[in-house]
Amino acid sequence: MERLKVLNLSWCSELKSNPNLSTFKNLELLILKGCVNLKEINPSIQYAKRLLFLDLRWCRSLKMLPEQLGELENLEELVIDRTPIKEIPPSIGSLKKLERLRQILIHKGGLSSLKTLTLFCTKISGLPENLNQLSSLKHLILDICEELESLPKPHFSLLSLNLTCRSNELPSLSHLKHLQELYLRDCKSLQSIPSLSHLKRLKKLTLWGCDSLQSIPSLSPLKHLQELTLNSCIPELPSCIRRLAVYSPKVERLPNLSDLEFLSELVLVHCDGLKKMDGLESLKSLRVLDQWLNPARKVDHLHSIEGLEKLGSLEDVNFYGHKHIQVLDLSKLEHLKRLIVDYCESLVEIRCPSKFLTPFKTYGCNSLEKLPDFIIELKSECFATAATEQNWKVIAAIIEASARNVHYF
Repeated sequence: MERLKVLNLSWCSELKSNPNLSTFKNLELLILKGCVNLKEINPSIQYAKRLLFLDLRWCRSLKMLPEQLGELENLEELVIDRTPIKEIPPSIGSLKKLERLRQILIHKGGLSSLKTLTLFCTKISGLPENLNQLSSLKHLILDICEELESLPKPHFSLLSLNLTCRSNELPSLSHLKHLQELYLRDCKSLQSIPSLSHLKRLKKLTLWGCDSLQSIPSLSPLKHLQELTLNSCIPELPSCIRRLAVYSPKVERLPNLSDLEFLSELVLVHCDGLKKMDGLESLKSLRVLDQWLNPARKVDHLHSIEGLEKLGSLEDVNFYGHKHIQVLDLSKLEHLKRLIVDYCESLVEIRCPSKFLTPFKTYGCNSLEKLPDFIIELKSECFATAATEQNWKVIAAIIEASARNVHYF
């Protein structure tokens, strides 16, 4: 076994302890993923001095790790997702080459090379106050840690932070001068967010499922912010944003869009309460416009979409589920490649010149009377995607009627 470099015992359900590793001098990868009855790691693991990767995912009976883990001086990645392990021994501090640590509670120690700490979907309630001593830490991932009470101050070198916690407020993040990505997910009790104006390098911001959030500070100072995803209130926005996604039936009005000169993608999902979109006609860089409503909700306060004919850069349009749109004028959108208007039940006419349109979806548009001219000129099956045979019959009938220059219905 001296030459063996990879030992993969994944999903050995009867395994209760790993084999004696005292003769595995050259072992580099030890994979025990899914060994659901594994209860201990044999202390002989200390002799696998060249071990680089240890995978213990889904070892649901493993509750602790041996002190001998600290002897693995070359270990670079330790993975213990979906295990009952909440803590590792103090000897972890001697693992100077460890770069990725997944799903553990940090014990006081060195970890001077640790770059990524992932605690996805764990039951931990707290993190050590010395979190800011992890000077090499770049990525801190605390998604769906629903028992986490609060976030200690992380090191200023952090590049990305993903967080779910129970706290109603966050600590100041102003020292995170290098932070590029911030994701706050399902922070149900969070009522306010500290000023983000000092996060000058922030590129992506996501606030998702923060149902108690009452306000968001102005984002206009964030001159490098490119992507913003929200499902609550909408703050003042910087003009540099390239992608804006809003998922909220509570939103009645967007900020004036005319200031977002670089916006290339606008995604509005379940925005049933939206009544108006000011400044849409000014978005000269817009390539994707996605306004998706759930037809089952039968709620739609947006009666018209003004300015579409001026958006010459649009390539992708989705108006799924809109109840009140009757005429869709896309006649000047020469670059349009994708159009979805499923369940637009009041839609009567579509004006569109693009011969490069694939797909073209109109399922559930029972009032539709007139299709774009190019559908008649070319074989419809190359440019139309129908969800059912019945929809194909409707389209075929419209094409035939248009070809005879008669009004259909």
